[in-house]
Amino acid sequence: MPPCRGSILQESGDRPNLPHNNDPEQLRKAILAAAEVLGLARAELARILGLRCPGITAFYSGELPLLPGSEVRLQGERLVCLHHLLQQQLGGVRSKMVHWLRREQPTLGGVPFYLIVDEGKLAHVLEYLQESVISVGYCDGNRGFQN
Repeated sequence: MPPCRGSILQESGDRPNLPHNNDPEQLRKAILAAAEVLGLARAELARILGLRCPGITAFYSGELPLLPGSEVRLQGERLVCLHHLLQQQLGGVRSKMVHWLRREQPTLGGVPFYLIVDEGKLAHVLEYLQESVISVGYCDGNRGFQN
């Protein structure tokens, strides 16, 4: 099964269905790659994962273990799922993914970026993406994305 297709959360109701769930180093790399593609700064990733400065430094260097059942691991898995879902729905175009994250989404109840980073609602945004077909319109070059 491709990552994050069907139900994002496995039958346990908590753990996202990812191909690298059993390899913490692969998962760490996938989390860092997702953060980079989605335009997240180190401090924003720290907030999503629930880490402070020493913790995010240890995460980036590979010294922070991604223990099964830990909040850091769960949030990281969710971030990777967010990235996969946005890739699927927006054709893998980075600028569209970043634009969608930072634009008001009235049916979601806010700007996804702020919901995720400031309000800790990553799971809510994932559920929304799983149930919705999203779009960012088109880009005309001069005025940016238009609906």
